[in-house]
Amino acid sequence: MKSGVTCWAKCALTVFCLGCTMLLMVQSVYAAKATTGKKAKVAAVLAAKTSPIGIMPPRGGIASLGAQAYAAWEKSDYVVAGRLWEALAANGSSEAMTALATLWEEGLGVTADSQKAVFWLQKAARLNDPVGMNNYAYALEQGKGISQNLKEALGWYEKAAQTGLAPAMYNLGVMYERGTGVQKNMTKAFQYYSQTAKQHFLPAQVRLGQMYRDGDGVKKDLAKATLLFYGAAMAGDKDSTERLWILASSEEDLPAVDVFGVPLASAKRDLMRRTLANAKVKVVSEENAQACDVYDVKKSIPGALEMAVCYGVDAQKSLGFVKLSYAAPDGQIAADIQEMLVERYGNPSAVEGKDMSLWNLGNVLVSTQYLPAEKIVGLMYMVPNTYHLTVDSGKKRK
Repeated sequence: MKSGVTCWAKCALTVFCLGCTMLLMVQSVYAAKATTGKKAKVAAVLAAKTSPIGIMPPRGGIASLGAQAYAAWEKSDYVVAGRLWEALAANGSSEAMTALATLWEEGLGVTADSQKAVFWLQKAARLNDPVGMNNYAYALEQGKGISQNLKEALGWYEKAAQTGLAPAMYNLGVMYERGTGVQKNMTKAFQYYSQTAKQHFLPAQVRLGQMYRDGDGVKKDLAKATLLFYGAAMAGDKDSTERLWILASSEEDLPAVDVFGVPLASAKRDLMRRTLANAKVKVVSEENAQACDVYDVKKSIPGALEMAVCYGVDAQKSLGFVKLSYAAPDGQIAADIQEMLVERYGNPSAVEGKDMSLWNLGNVLVSTQYLPAEKIVGLMYMVPNTYHLTVDSGKKRK
């Protein structure tokens, strides 16, 4: 079904930018939690249907709080990090205060103490620190380390949301959806989730996708649900990969997707290289240290210029995506490619404006993007289970 939508998933939908992914935003918010046994809490919150988000590291990140403290944090020397942050907090650093709250809440270098965590959060909140306000509101909402006060929690969430902090807006959506401390209002919940999803905030995109899929508080729209789940899946949300599969499986006889005869959903680097070598595809670059192999396909694929085949960081080097670039001096080439894909896969599951289309084929996604200014059409075949590993791989191997 074709449907034009506002681009909530623009970063992930513009998949032709290899480094552009919503996961990076979520990682930047939660990076300071990278300690053994501690990531599980964050992961559980992100995976929940509608759970408030709390206990985040400082907005500017641990690295912003001094090289010595950052080095200590990286070495898991939380006692030293805490001592350095206490000095910064004494000089009025609200980010150091939220960092100290994380140590006390998680029991890193100290005996876990929610009351002491709240002590620092309250200080940071009163200094109008966005994360401090959000986390203090979370403590008030949950009654953790402080007496529960839903009205006050709502007020602090609102103050944090006014700064543009995505988790705070998401938390307000949760309160209105659940009717926690306020009258239940799905319209307001939808508005807050929408505002947050525009910032590519993964939990909001997932929840918004569920609402569109189920017609929950909004008119049912499977095309919009597909785009939102697509963005989340490309960012590494496995549940959204499953949701895409379920949406696609409602169609009869899903077509197989292959390139040069290799089924993409199960393709590995060794097999792809052998297959392309046998097909005498001209190699531009095949380096194991790089995420992507690049090929000149002018003589192999009619109209195409170049093909990038990119793999994840798993042991088997599973395929993440294949990207083909076509010269398009005008819109006719784009229209021809669109027609070819419609003949092969049926109508797009969703469209983005007039120049982008997406086919949800379950374990493989196909996307086209026409770039008039560059006179290029990009055609991508993506494996949602491994696409995010491919992006991470590209970042790490540079």
